[in-house]
Amino acid sequence: MNLLASIIEVWVGRIYDFLEILDLPARQEYVSAAASAFRDFKVASSSSWHLAYLTFRPLVILLGILSHQVAAILRVIAQHSVAHGWVAAKEGYFQLKTATIWFVNFQRELPTSAKYAELGAVGILIALWLLRRHVRNRRYVERTTAWYREKKRRALRRYRRMVEKVAKTSLLLAL
Repeated sequence: MNLLASIIEVWVGRIYDFLEILDLPARQEYVSAAASAFRDFKVASSSSWHLAYLTFRPLVILLGILSHQVAAILRVIAQHSVAHGWVAAKEGYFQLKTATIWFVNFQRELPTSAKYAELGAVGILIALWLLRRHVRNRRYVERTTAWYREKKRRALRRYRRMVEKVAKTSLLLAL
């Protein structure tokens, strides 16, 4: 126990020596510095808030006026759009119903040959659409274009080589 007490005593002495080396100010000095810093922070915050208030107040007032006007315009548009939209939806439904009834009656009155002709035309259109889709998926057009471009490039290269040979031969004969 005495050994532990002596070790603690040695460490306490070293700590006091270390604190003397650090030369820490008194507690009252810390308290006054903290109070001064808090007052300065409070004054700076207050002045910054006042500057922001003075700077952005006109902008906030302008945005308030504009948003009020936009809200009034949107309210009028919404009232008229809903009223006219409902009328337009009802009218559209009535026209769709009338057109459907007319189309069904028209198709019933057609002769059988005309019905088969229409069915054939629709079948041809579907077959053409499927053929177009097939050609696009298989990339026949792109492959054909690439093949033609390569053949043209080779033919032009052969032609240029032949022209160069003739020019070289003519130059040699001229000398």
